[in-house]
Amino acid sequence: MAAPADVLTLGRQEMCPFGVQVSIIEPGGFRTGIMDPVPLVKCFTRLWEQLPADTQADYGRHYLDSYTKSIVLLHRLTSSRLSRVTDAMTHALLSRCPRSRYAVGWDARLVFLPLSYCPTWLSDTIFGLFQPRPASRIPTRP
Repeated sequence: MAAPADVLTLGRQEMCPFGVQVSIIEPGGFRTGIMDPVPLVKCFTRLWEQLPADTQADYGRHYLDSYTKSIVLLHRLTSSRLSRVTDAMTHALLSRCPRSRYAVGWDARLVFLPLSYCPTWLSDTIFGLFQPRPASRIPTRP
């Protein structure tokens, strides 16, 4: 199965014979409504409270706490300068020689772009290091 970046590249290449030049804009983390930790944590906590007790036990309370901390940290690491994304879009649309790819933001250039060249198992392992872990590896119920 092709990775998302591979699919975008194929779509870009498929449009070339029709005279359509496509630029791929790959933004990193930016402070938008979708990255606001308050509603995210509130929603996740509400969903957590609706889970059956055995499911909560399988994951452990630390899972919720770890998720909350990571969402807050990710928000702190995002950029509030949305103009970087719109500047890349403007350049792609108005430039005589637009680039085929625009990696926007420090995280896109230093983390996501290099990881896109790694084997999937390696990028999955690296991202997995930063994900919360359930309390039990195998759920207790069938």
